Amino acid sequence: MSSAAMTKRRYPVLSALLLFISIAVGVAGLSLLFETSWFYSLIIGIAPVGVPTDLLLKGLGALVLGLSYLAFTTSQDPERYVGVIDTLIFVLVVVVVLEIYEMAKYGTESIYPYHLLLLSTIVRALLACTLLALRPRGV
Repeated sequence: MSSAAMTKRRYPVLSALLLFISIAVGVAGLSLLFETSWFYSLIIGIAPVGVPTDLLLKGLGALVLGLSYLAFTTSQDPERYVGVIDTLIFVLVVVVVLEIYEMAKYGTESIYPYHLLLLSTIVRALLACTLLALRPRGV
């Protein structure tokens, strides 16, 4: 029996969670890459600024697709790619801290509903805690 099959059995919940993250992030990356104008419709009252902003969003979409690939590869063998899981946890914690700072300092209610920002912050914090709890420990 291969070590990949044994590892998959050792961390089935973590593998499924990473696969879900990979699919969700991949869809987001593809939508940023190919449907940049759709992103502007999510933010109320913001019109497309121009070519530099579109290129920035498309570059962000390509970066997010790379993250999706990393999450997919990690879902196949979580024990081998613990560093990627640690990076995902770090990124989620930084985004949560930045969202809390943004809500406290700038008051984003005029751009986006406060309760949705709070809900997304809580979901990201729970996801980071879940990944931390399921993270493979050293042997």
